[in-house]
Amino acid sequence: MDSMAEFETYLRTAAPANSGLRPFVCSGSPLECSIALVGYNPATNLEADFWNFWNSARGFDKANWFETYKVERQNRPLKPGKTRRNAVSPTRKRIELFIEGVGDYKCLETNLYWDASEDIASHVQGSRPLVASLLKQLPLLKLIVCHHEAAFRFLKPQFPDIQIEHVDHFANRKRGWSDSAALELGQRMGALLAKSV
Repeated sequence: MDSMAEFETYLRTAAPANSGLRPFVCSGSPLECSIALVGYNPATNLEADFWNFWNSARGFDKANWFETYKVERQNRPLKPGKTRRNAVSPTRKRIELFIEGVGDYKCLETNLYWDASEDIASHVQGSRPLVASLLKQLPLLKLIVCHHEAAFRFLKPQFPDIQIEHVDHFANRKRGWSDSAALELGQRMGALLAKSV
């Protein structure tokens, strides 16, 4: 796919306005992304629609989206027994550190499923994974990093010519994820991509 107009036509069909779906997050045009970071599904369900942050010429306004994300998280009622909530989730924090680590390479953040749930256990089964069709629209894509096993299993056979890496989910502190580990992963993936260019 070569033009934003064509991409937007595809996207409006795949994730219509007010559908509650979050197909991806990136800074600017997704067509310029060479790395895709793929999780299971969004953990924070935003009231603001994805299309509020989309511009037909410039792409996705991540800075505005991120501010909206933080405001909505802070304004959400706390669960029973909780006294505070971090401005960003642990997963989101590590995604940002990963992106910082990859440096100048543009990264598209997406998920196997585009509908949000607080955790994987409460995700509505029967949702259709749309991530493969999205990634096939990206002409510069060279590396996919899956931070969930289900995403890796789903995507691996569909992208035989693209390098796909699998790591534990970013929310999983017990398996060694820390802020520094997320940053180092991004640096390693950036170096890996540099070798392939």
